[in-house]
Amino acid sequence: MPVTELACLRLKNGLPLSHADNTALGIKLRAGVEEQAKYANAKTSVLSQIEDPSYIYILGKWDSVAQHMEEWVPSQRNQDIMAGLSEGLELAWIRHVDLASDSVEDERIPYSAPVVAIGRYAVAAENIGGFGSTFAGTKHHLKGFGGRRDISGGWCADRDGQFILFSVWEAVEEHYSFAQSEGFTEFGRIRNYLEEFEIKHARWEFTLD
Repeated sequence: MPVTELACLRLKNGLPLSHADNTALGIKLRAGVEEQAKYANAKTSVLSQIEDPSYIYILGKWDSVAQHMEEWVPSQRNQDIMAGLSEGLELAWIRHVDLASDSVEDERIPYSAPVVAIGRYAVAAENIGGFGSTFAGTKHHLKGFGGRRDISGGWCADRDGQFILFSVWEAVEEHYSFAQSEGFTEFGRIRNYLEEFEIKHARWEFTLD
């Protein structure tokens, strides 16, 4: 099953990827991402978190979770890449998302948009059906806020009950304004099914293939 990798990594010096002190690390990261993109035969993007720029996200496509975790990750090439990055980067968490889940249409996300919101929603097993139907019935409020908006979401293939939602915005403030809208009153009903959630915002750094 094709999946989208969403990996969150932390720069150990606490500085943004764009900081001069991270120039050498950035070059190594770019080379590593290029190797991953070639192996997966798919575009791979890097974004920096806006709330805390010492965190970055890697987003890439894989034919399956196994192709990523059982073939690429333990490969000698990847181990060499990670050895070169380990002094400056550490993995915070990783998820594999099925963006073609039956309950959510698969839509393209332009990761180079000014702002990409990344939402992680934890849903108890008994609430998955309710969350899915409520999201499907109210997501048009999110898509239509301020004009047509690109969104994409799906369930994690490697983490039960975790839903990932991407949405694009012109600015973080625009996303916050949605929370004050009438449409959010309806869309916000998904919170009735959540155990917890986290929403961060990210800015595109580069995409390689």
